[in-house]
Amino acid sequence: MRLDTLILADSANEAGGKLNILGAGITRLTPPVLPWSQVVTLIVRAILEPDDFELDHTVRVLLLDPHDSPLLPPFDMTFGPDDLRPIRERTVEGETTTAQLLFVMQGARINEAGTHQFVVEFDGHEVGRMPLPVVLSQG
Repeated sequence: MRLDTLILADSANEAGGKLNILGAGITRLTPPVLPWSQVVTLIVRAILEPDDFELDHTVRVLLLDPHDSPLLPPFDMTFGPDDLRPIRERTVEGETTTAQLLFVMQGARINEAGTHQFVVEFDGHEVGRMPLPVVLSQG
């Protein structure tokens, strides 16, 4: 399993193997005041290799403040061969096989400006980071 895409959006859902995304491409937050809370969805798209369908996997997402301290408890998603079977069954020869995972972040209290980070781990190994600068609104 390898990371393909990280997208930050206002919200998203998955239906029939396709993503429906609202407000995609968030690259920073500009709150009018601090502290601030905002619900966002991190979309993680992973490419699945043939061996991945035989194993259990854990995807973990962390949201860190500018000092690398967690703002929320880790979000863990665990799945295995039974969960992946429908993906495998609908994949045709030559098609890229993916898992699209949605992590809704709510309840995070952002207390300061600076660069926050989403950290993504597959099976205990960090595979990607997405910086999220927080800048107070100027207007």
